[in-house]
Amino acid sequence: MSTEQLERLLRDRAEQVETGTAQRRLAAVDDRVGVLRRRRRALQLVGALGAVIAALAAWMLVPRGAPTGGVDTPVLPPEKVVEPPPELVGDQLPATVTVNEVPYAYFRSVEAPKGWDTFRVTVLARRQPQTVVWATPDGTPGRLVVTVDGDVVSRDPAGRLETGLTLSPRRSHLVTLHLTHRSADSTMGVAIYRWPSS
Repeated sequence: MSTEQLERLLRDRAEQVETGTAQRRLAAVDDRVGVLRRRRRALQLVGALGAVIAALAAWMLVPRGAPTGGVDTPVLPPEKVVEPPPELVGDQLPATVTVNEVPYAYFRSVEAPKGWDTFRVTVLARRQPQTVVWATPDGTPGRLVVTVDGDVVSRDPAGRLETGLTLSPRRSHLVTLHLTHRSADSTMGVAIYRWPSS
């Protein structure tokens, strides 16, 4: 065998070895990718199953309707404006509430049915600011937690009339009252006062 033939034979063998090695490496990579895909699919299935179980458990554990004493949809105060202002859960409402030297005039009010621990009221948007007043009857135990659009604005003891939280103009607001100690006689209410007419 000549040197040239030996050279050619060694080159051919080297190419065969490299091609075989590359094929084996590619096959190993394909196997690893397949294993990872199967693991990912299994984890996705376990995650989806866990989400379904969690949703089912939450659905079963969350109390419904009257037992919670709350409402699912916010209440709009009645359209009828009463003059002079009525009582709100036993407290006489003032005709005006002054906040930051602005005398807001009584507009309307609404009370929760007895026995509720959570009461939501929608205050519709106006061009000028509005202010809200909330109350619980004297002797109501616990605290009244008040949130506006999800932000806690008061966590005071229940059993009194609280006045003068100003709401920003040009947007609706969700006012939520929550009693920490509910009883069959517990109630609460919200009154809305508007910017004075010119």
